[in-house]
Amino acid sequence: MKKIFLFAFITFLMASCMDLEEEPIGKVAPEGYFKTEKDMEGFVLGMYATITASRSPFAVFLMVDILSDDMDISQVNFRPYRFFLNQYEFNPSNTIAGNSDGDYWVACYSAINCANIIIENAPLMISITEEKRQTFEAEARFIRAFNYFHLVRVNGDVPYNVRPLADPKEGKTKPRNSAEEIYRAIVEDLKFAIENLPDQASAMSSQGFSVRSRATRGAALGLLAKVHLTLTTYNQIYADAYEYRAINTGLIDSLETGFGSHWEAAVYYAKQVIDNKDAFGYELEDDFQNLFNGEKGDSKEFLFSVDFAGNVQGPRVAGQEYDGWHNNNNGGALWIPQETGGWGTAATTMDLFNLYHWGDYRRDVTFDVTCYLYEDAPRYNEMTGKAEGTILDSYHYGRIDALPNPYIAKWSRYPGIVESWPDNTRNSLNYPQMRYAEVLLIAAEAQNHLGQTAEAIGYLNELRARARKRSMNPDDDSNYPVDLSTGMSQEEAARAIWDEWRLELAFEWKRWFNLVRSDSLLAVISRHVPFVTGVPVNPQPYHILLPIPQIEMDNTSALIQNKGY
Repeated sequence: MKKIFLFAFITFLMASCMDLEEEPIGKVAPEGYFKTEKDMEGFVLGMYATITASRSPFAVFLMVDILSDDMDISQVNFRPYRFFLNQYEFNPSNTIAGNSDGDYWVACYSAINCANIIIENAPLMISITEEKRQTFEAEARFIRAFNYFHLVRVNGDVPYNVRPLADPKEGKTKPRNSAEEIYRAIVEDLKFAIENLPDQASAMSSQGFSVRSRATRGAALGLLAKVHLTLTTYNQIYADAYEYRAINTGLIDSLETGFGSHWEAAVYYAKQVIDNKDAFGYELEDDFQNLFNGEKGDSKEFLFSVDFAGNVQGPRVAGQEYDGWHNNNNGGALWIPQETGGWGTAATTMDLFNLYHWGDYRRDVTFDVTCYLYEDAPRYNEMTGKAEGTILDSYHYGRIDALPNPYIAKWSRYPGIVESWPDNTRNSLNYPQMRYAEVLLIAAEAQNHLGQTAEAIGYLNELRARARKRSMNPDDDSNYPVDLSTGMSQEEAARAIWDEWRLELAFEWKRWFNLVRSDSLLAVISRHVPFVTGVPVNPQPYHILLPIPQIEMDNTSALIQNKGY
């Protein structure tokens, strides 16, 4: 009965948040649906469901990592739109960047619209306490900020909706708001969330701690630290981003109010998480592998995660199934070789693989350098140069002329519950959107920039110490990576921090955003030669933003396309 109710509720929710052609969603009002705390709680859970109710996670993860120097598409002829993305030869109609494969634009705005319904209606509910009204609104503001932060970094100026769209025609005539205005709104939403969210979610995970798929004060603090880190170079990076306007540098500068700079703001908010980690329930996971184990679900290291369930059955929403506010994660199949039943879509670059010390446990978790197949048909292993006893695959990725690029194992080694949908593509592995480790890296980068190098290196050494642990048995620990000297120069520390971002968070969709905000996208990507083609990539200055999806341009008369597209 509970599942039947949840299915019925989600169907109602999706109609309210997504189906702009049928029913004006502004009709959802306290005197209509929102009468009790249970009514609002159900709608809030449904708001989180919009993150997983389409193939948006698949598109986002694949898109931003393919655009980096960490990952390459492994096949030219299979779905060539992925290849064009890899080569920086994409246009607004590209199936991923242009929306139709992943619907990331639609998914973000669906979540935003749900959030706006809650923000508009929660304060009007007289049947619940003021504290509860503010908590509901704070969760919605966090989700609104979370989605706009993604949109504004990917597409720049986008339409900003501060209230539910009551008329479908309104969405078709809404122009783009400036990215600077959107950043101001993001900061305001996150500050409200920080003031009104609980330290920990009340719901408990199967691991005995609070769930990480609900917004909390710590998640809002961490995200705001990341926003300020992004804004440290905004006025420089985006000075010539738009053909139709000049950027408002003063507005970005005004968001530093109360701090000397965005660097100081990033340190402040990151330190709020670090100094209060016990109250928030955060700590580094002892075993790096457990961060990517679907059977374990969430981790105490997660600030905020996307919660998936792999074996559920129910109505399909944009090609994925859901149960309540959970959905299925089809990302694991991307990294599994075709020879073993996966899609073999993407491979790591050797540049990333070679950055790891051989003794770094994170390398073992992140990659598979051998793939065991068919006991009766030995194959040559190009990584070792040997035809070892049990059968080893040569990293074919569906190609005849195999190249020695390791498989990406981080998301596929322990997928949890796997659904028997074609190719075993759906699983219950949760995707952390932000980890405590990332907060340490934000603090390290910002503090080093401000000359506080010794403390910055201390944060890096916490991560490197964890990377030496291979099990709960100290006898199994590695001696590498070694601790860094707290006496190193600021410039040396900056290089070490830059590498640590990549080592710690590989394939967690951070690298491209870091390349853009550090003004190094062109320099780094222009040196990159995808292994499957051997053709150098030729990025252009306008690639710091992706195009507005063509389908949105066709449907919305007021939109102006980004420069270069």
